[in-house]
Amino acid sequence: MSSGIGNRLRRALLSAAGVIALAAPAAAQDAGPGPGASPADQAAAPVDPERLALARDYVRESHIDAAMRGVFANLAKQMPQLAPADARARQFMSSFGVGMDAAVPMLTDMMAETTARVFTIQELKDLVAFYGSPSGQSMVAKMPMMMQQITPMVFQMMPKVYTVAEADFCRRQTCTDADHALFQRLSSSLRARFGPPPPPPQ
Repeated sequence: MSSGIGNRLRRALLSAAGVIALAAPAAAQDAGPGPGASPADQAAAPVDPERLALARDYVRESHIDAAMRGVFANLAKQMPQLAPADARARQFMSSFGVGMDAAVPMLTDMMAETTARVFTIQELKDLVAFYGSPSGQSMVAKMPMMMQQITPMVFQMMPKVYTVAEADFCRRQTCTDADHALFQRLSSSLRARFGPPPPPPQ
């Protein structure tokens, strides 16, 4: 694979890792080892069986496994657009998707255990009740549609991010033509793919 394709693959994989992190439950104070416990101490503490059972119910009801599979399926679909003439790059992404699909059960188990360590029993009961309700199931069903609409908006805003980042960088460092060209390429590539940024809200 060419270096350009390799770089784009690495960015795609890093984006996927970020989405997985965002799909995980938001951090909350743990009722186990204590609020001052380090993450390592919390991870080493025994998991309460009731909390683990509730966490597994939450993971099942919220369909996190399907969300993770969807992330990597979408990345695989984008691969021909990233490198239409590079069969090796397409096969790499396809094979990566197969590997991630095989790892989903392990990931969901890890997420259930982490959720059990982070949330209290009452919080887990509330989460399970919500995601098992009609509103919760509707949210799960509609979330992919919402993310599909939000993701292009985020990328449309990135040229503005690069403009501000370039100005800040050049205030703090001596900018070269190569620096300006890099920011321009980043901004132009996103504009070409996703169009101009949306207008600010009225």
